[in-house]
Amino acid sequence: MSPSAQDILEWDLEGWKVVLEETGEVVGRVEEVLNLCSFWDPSVVEYCMLKVFDSNSPGIEYLIPWVEDIVKEVDCNAERIFIKPPEGLLELAKRPELLRKIRTALEEFGLHTEGQKEPHMPTRRQLQAAGEYELVEMIMDAGGFSSVAQDLRLRTKRRPVGYWEDLQNLDSEIEAFLAESWREEQNPETAGKTYYVNLVTREQLAEKPASPSIMDPTPVSMDWSDTGTAVMPRAHILRKLGRFDLHNAITMHGGYKEVAQQLGRMHLGRREVTDLESEIRNFMREHNLSLFPKPSQLIAEKQEDLLAAVREHGGVVAVAKKMGLRAQRNGERMKMLCSACRVQIILK
Repeated sequence: MSPSAQDILEWDLEGWKVVLEETGEVVGRVEEVLNLCSFWDPSVVEYCMLKVFDSNSPGIEYLIPWVEDIVKEVDCNAERIFIKPPEGLLELAKRPELLRKIRTALEEFGLHTEGQKEPHMPTRRQLQAAGEYELVEMIMDAGGFSSVAQDLRLRTKRRPVGYWEDLQNLDSEIEAFLAESWREEQNPETAGKTYYVNLVTREQLAEKPASPSIMDPTPVSMDWSDTGTAVMPRAHILRKLGRFDLHNAITMHGGYKEVAQQLGRMHLGRREVTDLESEIRNFMREHNLSLFPKPSQLIAEKQEDLLAAVREHGGVVAVAKKMGLRAQRNGERMKMLCSACRVQIILK
C-alpha cells in the first residue's frame, strides 16, 4: 500500500524516479509535489499531485495524482515511485509538445498551396507522396488529421461530424470564402495600373486588401458593426468555384435568403437592370466592342457572374434589345443557316 498524501509531507521526493509498474519504464523525475490542503484546516493535506519532468523529452511535464489506484508502491531506498496510470493520462501531457513538433514539421512542409491565402492542413495522401511517413504517424498519434487541424487552427477539406450544423461555423466559412475571393486586375485605361476586384461582391479596391484572419475568421454574428452590410454569396458562384460543401450547408439551413437573414448578411439578389446595363457598357468600352458581348467573350474574360445576370434577365438577345444594342450573331450558326438556305435553293 502506498503512503497517504499526509504521510509524504515528511519526505523530500524531489528528484525521485517515477516508474511504470508493469514495464519498469522510467516516466521521469519528480520536480515538485503540489499539495491541496483542507479548507477547514490548512495543516491537513487532503490531496497531492506529483509534477514529473520527462528528462528524455524536454518540455513535457506530467501531473500524476497521488492516489492508491495510481501510485502502487514506493521504494524509499531506491527513491523510486511505481505507478499504474489510467489509459490516456500520460498522453495528455505529451500532446501539447507533440502538436508543437507537428506544427514545426508542417511549416517546413508548406501550409500554403497555390490559390490559397490561408494555411491548410495537407492530406494524408499529400504527405505520403512527399515521403513524410513519420509526420503522418505523429499526426495519427495526436488524434488524427481533423483533430490536429482543429487544434492548430488549420483549414481542412473535411470538416468534423456536426460541423455544418452550427450556424457560427457556417458564418465563419462564408467570411473566409469572401476574403479569399479577391483577384488582381489591370486597368488598360490607366496604363495597366493594378486594382483588386472581389469576384463575389464585385467590390473594387485600389490597394491590395488585407489578408484574411489566418487562424479564425470572425463571423458576422460576432461583429455587430458588420451586420446588415456583409454579403451573402450567390449559389452559382459557390458551385462554380467548387464550394459544394458551403452550398449544401446553406441549403441545409433553409436556403440563401433564410441564412442571410439569420446571419445578418445582405442577400445578393438579381442585379437591377440599370446596374446590369452599366456593367455591360463598361465591359464593351474596355474591350472596344460596338455590339453586345457574346457569352464566349464574357467567359473568356472571367465574367461568368455577369453572364449569369444577363441570363437571369432573359438572355443576351433580350438584354441587348432593352439596351438598344445589337447582339452578335454566332458565326458557325450563321454558316449553317446559309448552307441550309443554299441546299433549299438547289432543291427547288
